[in-house]
Amino acid sequence: MAYRKKKKSENKSNLTERQEYRILEKAVETFIDYKNTPDGGAMLEGDSCVSHSQLFHLFLKKIGYESKLICVDISTWNTEYVRWNNSENQMYEETSGGYVCEGFPNAYIGLCAHMDNWDFQSDSTGYSGHVILETKHHFIDLTSGQFSRPDKDINIPPIMFMPKDVFGTIKEKEDAIPPMMKKLNDSNEKARSWKETKSKRDLEKESHGWSGLKSNSRIAHLPFNKHIDESYSGSLMIITRPDQKISENYPRWNKKSFSITNDRLSEVLMLIHNGKNLDIKDRIKVYEESGHIIVDVSEDE
Repeated sequence: MAYRKKKKSENKSNLTERQEYRILEKAVETFIDYKNTPDGGAMLEGDSCVSHSQLFHLFLKKIGYESKLICVDISTWNTEYVRWNNSENQMYEETSGGYVCEGFPNAYIGLCAHMDNWDFQSDSTGYSGHVILETKHHFIDLTSGQFSRPDKDINIPPIMFMPKDVFGTIKEKEDAIPPMMKKLNDSNEKARSWKETKSKRDLEKESHGWSGLKSNSRIAHLPFNKHIDESYSGSLMIITRPDQKISENYPRWNKKSFSITNDRLSEVLMLIHNGKNLDIKDRIKVYEESGHIIVDVSEDE
């Protein structure tokens, strides 16, 4: 029998940034197709950054691409805040509705962050901070749209692909960091933060310090200019938090039901990815008939 040389397999670790982008773009299209189904919309909990990122991570793994979930802090602000910041009078007042910048009533800045001394484990329904995906060449935020505040003229793309070269060190991005964030970071002042209670009805108001500007953090400043795209406006800043671990911050992460549910859903994504023209319920049925063990995905006791 003649010896047939094996075809050299694709070395996915050597993909260029453009090649990886095309793969991720197709993968995100699959993800959106699933999320837009009634079943997918019900399984993915609203704008849960952890659930979205974990599922997409498992899906990428199944199609042969490595990624990891990382913790980040997010800040957003509008053009009125920039005008206030550039003015001579930088006085502001903290009220029950947020920070009010003197002379600029429509100015807005928000911070979604891993707050200091936050009791993560007591918050079983939410997550203080934000989670995105990191690949070889990109950062991917599957729920960035949740930071839009249309009433404040802040409109953020629903999903963002970011090449790593838009991120820099604190020193490189220092001029872009809002002074209010620098002040919080350096002075140990308390910032107002909100935590969802277990009843999911009420919000508890607490004060916590923030010191997210770490020496090994990477920062991206993304100004969305209406002159470039009428759909988006405002500014968004992403600060990586290598000092934070999802497994320690998110109580559901360590429950078997969370990982098993997402692994099961990633199999459904694979069927969609492979072009199976089936109703979503049929896709789940096909998965169940493939020999995998089906488990109760309700919360662990």
